[in-house]
Amino acid sequence: MRQMKLMELPSSGGEVDSYRTVGESIRRSFSHASPEAMQKVMAWLHGQPIRLQYLGCFEQSELEHDLSDYMSPHATEVFEDGRTVFEYDTLLGLPDVQSMTRLSFADFCKFLLDLQAMMVGGEGGFRSGDIATAADRTGASVRYPEPRAIGAGLRSIHEFWNSHVHSEPALAGVMAMAALLNLHPFMDGNGRVARVIFNWTLNGGRQDRVYLPLHEIAALSRCGYLIRLRQAQYHANWAPLLNFISMCGRRLFEE
Repeated sequence: MRQMKLMELPSSGGEVDSYRTVGESIRRSFSHASPEAMQKVMAWLHGQPIRLQYLGCFEQSELEHDLSDYMSPHATEVFEDGRTVFEYDTLLGLPDVQSMTRLSFADFCKFLLDLQAMMVGGEGGFRSGDIATAADRTGASVRYPEPRAIGAGLRSIHEFWNSHVHSEPALAGVMAMAALLNLHPFMDGNGRVARVIFNWTLNGGRQDRVYLPLHEIAALSRCGYLIRLRQAQYHANWAPLLNFISMCGRRLFEE
């Protein structure tokens, strides 16, 4: 079993600047999305796309990665239990992101704990034990950072998100999501919390909120999403993940 290291988020300045154009593309997709576009997304979700392998507006080739043949089939947690619809419903009840900026670190942690409790239907809490990925087809798995790293990891996410949510909301949202998935601070609900944080960040100022269904997209991508996520987490190569999310936003919200 391999130990996953605590990832470092890009530094302000040159690293963040290099991703600003694709970040603006993601932000624009969310800001331009119409209520009709979200209705189409919901219709796709209710049609059980994972079970039926129904790609909707996507082409399989744009969801996959060049390494997909080496990864698939890969044991990942995939559910068609209405979780994305529930995530969206949860998002609709959250305060506007602009009212939540400049939270203290303690308040930021409480917000995450409250959100996790909503996701799992119980009391929220940070994990105290080790947790690992599902085993792949060879039986190999990866252990997430140790529990003692959770505090430092959350503080890094809090500082980056607060510093960039106004100027680069897409980068704040995507990078906070990836870092939360790397840290896995909860025993359950990590993916759901991370996806809600991403979508919530990108809905700042919107009255009629929209939701990018990354759970379904990931499940249909033949590990294309997972590979790009790992490129960011392991190698600090953010371009593949950001470009992938930008493409998904354009397909669902702009076409």
